[in-house]
Amino acid sequence: MRTWYSDYLKNPSDSARRTLATELQNELDALETRSRAGEDTKALNDAIGTLDVRMREFITPDVAHELQQGAEAAGTVKPGQQFLSRDAVSRLLTMFNIDEVRALTGTEGLARHEAETIRKFADAPKEFLLEAKKLGLIDTITAGGEPGARAVDFLGRATRIREVHGVHYEGGRFDLAELHAAFERGDAVLSHGPLQTPEFLEDIVGSRVELENGKLDVGTSKGRMPRSVMNPRGVPSPSPIAALDFVIIETKGTYKLMLGRHHSGFSGGRASVFAAGEIRFNDKGIVVELANASGHYLPSPGNLDRAVEFMYDRGLLSRSNPVRLDYIE
Repeated sequence: MRTWYSDYLKNPSDSARRTLATELQNELDALETRSRAGEDTKALNDAIGTLDVRMREFITPDVAHELQQGAEAAGTVKPGQQFLSRDAVSRLLTMFNIDEVRALTGTEGLARHEAETIRKFADAPKEFLLEAKKLGLIDTITAGGEPGARAVDFLGRATRIREVHGVHYEGGRFDLAELHAAFERGDAVLSHGPLQTPEFLEDIVGSRVELENGKLDVGTSKGRMPRSVMNPRGVPSPSPIAALDFVIIETKGTYKLMLGRHHSGFSGGRASVFAAGEIRFNDKGIVVELANASGHYLPSPGNLDRAVEFMYDRGLLSRSNPVRLDYIE
């Protein structure tokens, strides 16, 4: 406790806080004396818990100021633009210790991309925050490194989509533990909303759609892709490119590849999918390239690998004619 709070008890900004700081310091000294004397009672532990709560309340304005300065220095917010309200900081300190709060709000934490993510996290229901802690995500983020970065990525996604209307996970339940398990096994987890309006390939070209051995047959007479599918998207190529979105969904052990446009729409708003990305054809319907391109799911490079293996294993692509892979970090 002294490690976390002693610096905040020194030189408070006004007389009222100086008086309270002295009182808290005296209580801390007294509890340490009892502990060093070998006392290990419920009364002592209760007193330590009560003092810890009061300490967190006391340091809230100082921590809010500290986090504001750090956010401005890092460019997370503009000078004068509020990073976190005092109430938000108080709520975080109620749930997490000061080291955890610093890790969550720092440049490698939930605010690494945008301040709004940590604001949404601070405003999430207590059950959501407790589950994040129970899953070990907060400890992993505090420890840092690559595991910490992965935990930040996942928790940021879960925080941003928690209130997206229509997001479902296996029958309508938003279960953080199940979603984390999906993320850990390599599924593509939705990163943000709002959900898109689906545009299925069958609706674009008609009922006959077949992808086999690396060729898309949409029933055209000369084996060429119809104008409704050709969509260059700026992909460099000597010939026109049809760029279609794909998702692979799994329902009770049955997997299905779906083609069209707008990933989060034609996935049915799933919080996670087996894979997501973009599949690119030439004007004759031959698959020439796959990419882990999805603005809503932001799949990892590894997720593209599992999508390609899925397509090879099921004869959707031909191993005798490997396709190019465009990995987007």
